[in-house]
Amino acid sequence: MASAVFKGHLSIDKLKTKPELGSNKYIHKDIPDYPKNVKFQTSQVSHVTTTAGLDGILSSNGFRHFEKENYFSWWRLNFEDSNIEEAEHHYLDREVPDRSEEIGHQSPFLKTFTTSPVFVKGSRYGSYRFNFELQELMQMFSRSVL
Repeated sequence: MASAVFKGHLSIDKLKTKPELGSNKYIHKDIPDYPKNVKFQTSQVSHVTTTAGLDGILSSNGFRHFEKENYFSWWRLNFEDSNIEEAEHHYLDREVPDRSEEIGHQSPFLKTFTTSPVFVKGSRYGSYRFNFELQELMQMFSRSVL
């Protein structure tokens, strides 16, 4: 089957109406509404790379600014289970402050909404991971760029 090309951003509801995506199980998966106003907090970022990327980082003695046009260094927020648990706790405290003891000890529910790659420990981009505090990373880049 040929790939469908759509211009612009389409909501999931609009994508479901496209005949080209009729057999796409991912698009037609039933997705529950995400809880509103959940806030995740983390100060950790990570960079994941392949063996070739690792060799480049090591041969240049670390992460460096490149003059090459359109060069990007991709970093992602690093979420631990504790960040998800903390977000859930704050959400429940705010949305259901007078909840009963039984509701207070319910099974964690936010895990069902944190399955995208940003929350997953593994990576599709390589086997080598560099973890930093965001503030430390920004300081390192500001020194290397200027």
